[in-house]
Amino acid sequence: MGRGKKKQAECTYCGKIRRLSEDHVPPKGLWGEPYPLDLIVVPSCKECNDGFSKDDEYFRTIISIAEDVGDHPVVQQVLPIVNRSLTRKDFPGLPKTILRNTEIVYRQGTSGLYEPAALYTMDRPRIERVISRVIQGLFFHRFGRRLAPTYFAWSEMLGMVPTKVPPVFTPLLKAFNNERLEYIGNDGFVYGVLID
Repeated sequence: MGRGKKKQAECTYCGKIRRLSEDHVPPKGLWGEPYPLDLIVVPSCKECNDGFSKDDEYFRTIISIAEDVGDHPVVQQVLPIVNRSLTRKDFPGLPKTILRNTEIVYRQGTSGLYEPAALYTMDRPRIERVISRVIQGLFFHRFGRRLAPTYFAWSEMLGMVPTKVPPVFTPLLKAFNNERLEYIGNDGFVYGVLID
């Protein structure tokens, strides 16, 4: 193989045989620099990898501005990056999207009085595309092969940080214990794998 030529292989996501680069799973943009050393990379073609960036930025922004995660140290590390992306004059699309999907509502505060709060309606298909890709990437990382095209990656969003898990998920969660959970990036991302 000549100098500078990359080996062609199968992309983790589209399955096409192409020259590959690396994709971080979950997206490395969820962390600020310096990036944690334990981030996972999987082989990805340039077309797939380049196509993820806007959804990744949207996902990071939505996760970071959620009220119930603001104190997490990883979120604190990435907030300056989110703030910069929301105030860029040369790229107004993301802030316009967020403002267009935000409304002021009133909710009962800790004092018992109703106070204004921002309610954002997220673009669920964009969030699910990122989650689906993360599932596909983690599958590849764990098993060394693509998730078969006859299968699909599914996620159910319970909320950013669920306070109460619906009863239907109780048996599934009981199957997990701390030994089955994987922690990535200074515990900023946790996942588990169950095989029946």
